[in-house]
Amino acid sequence: MRKRRIYLGLLLLAVAIAAMVVFREPEPKCWGKRLSQWVDELPPYGHATTQAGNAVREIGTNSVPYLLKWIAYDPPLLKRIYYHVRRKLLKRPEEDPNEVRAEKALEAFYFLGPEGRAAIPRLCELVKDGGGRAECALAYLGKDGYEALWATLANSPRGLVGAFDLVGHIGGTETGRMNEDALPAIPGLIRFLKHGDEKVAERAAKVLGELELASDVVVPALAECLQDSRWKVRWQAANSLGFLRADAKAAVPALIRALDDANFSVRWNATNALAVIEASRE
Repeated sequence: MRKRRIYLGLLLLAVAIAAMVVFREPEPKCWGKRLSQWVDELPPYGHATTQAGNAVREIGTNSVPYLLKWIAYDPPLLKRIYYHVRRKLLKRPEEDPNEVRAEKALEAFYFLGPEGRAAIPRLCELVKDGGGRAECALAYLGKDGYEALWATLANSPRGLVGAFDLVGHIGGTETGRMNEDALPAIPGLIRFLKHGDEKVAERAAKVLGELELASDVVVPALAECLQDSRWKVRWQAANSLGFLRADAKAAVPALIRALDDANFSVRWNATNALAVIEASRE
């Protein structure tokens, strides 16, 4: 009797597993290949437009559950040690295939762009758990992604500073769309100029200058920062206005007033910014 129950239990388990395999939703396909195959073909960095990137766009929102699963991969310590030892012994690159796919899943979010906004809640959870890939993925999702990132890191000045550096990287010339990738971050960065943490406000000013975007709203915001009570914020604002060159001409009166600033470093940056603006107008 007992054996019969065991056999019956095993049979039911086998039937359940078979049902899961047969009836589970199939991985989405495009042009005859599964999503995972296209993701594996993506270059890990650089955002080069390829057939694989176009396939991810074609699959669209159906790819989100799979990308979230792959991007969340966090290898256990023993596996990290295993691949580290193999690389040392074999003297050649040896990567955990699941970690490679996690990086490729991040790249896939770039190609999805704002269409992947359904991933935002789960990505925010991953950010809270320290997921660096999730931060980058949120930034790739456009304005909604940036606002979610700012909200998630609101109580972490250190996290915000790191996110600003990420925005600067995304807005650099390494990306396919160059600085325009970071355009949706501008409103949030301007708000953070008034953040209570000096480092957060100073880094926001720095990135706004480096991006060289939306000067019509950035220049007035940086000019206002020249009146900030914190000298490092004033110093960085003057420096960033110099990055904007002729586009910062509206800030010239504020920079001239900054020549009388009590802090030498602020006066120095204001002098340099005025010189750069004047030279770029010739």
